[in-house]
Amino acid sequence: MKFYTYLFYGFYSIIQKTSYRDIAAFGACIWFSIFFITYLIGIISKTELSVLDHISSWEYVLILFTPMMILNYFLFLRGKKYEELLSKYFKDETNSQKNLRIVVTVIFIIGSILTLIKF
Repeated sequence: MKFYTYLFYGFYSIIQKTSYRDIAAFGACIWFSIFFITYLIGIISKTELSVLDHISSWEYVLILFTPMMILNYFLFLRGKKYEELLSKYFKDETNSQKNLRIVVTVIFIIGSILTLIKF
């Protein structure tokens, strides 16, 4: 669970550096869900399950994205739980740890995109 929160906080802190600071938690929830689903679809496509043959990719994304957004909503957004989690886990974070978190988040983004590439 802590790694899941760690990745969410990575997206949250990246969005905090943009002009969308006021909706950073919602944006982080959406972008984290998108890249997590991308990662899952890439892994499932590598296993060559026949599931992908029967439904279109957009249906597949919707089937996975909706539960993921609901899960992230209840874990992070409802009642501003993200503020409690972030203060609990990341309040004493040093600058090197912040930089490492951003690097891990960018590696996760690149990895989720690379899983979709067929070798």
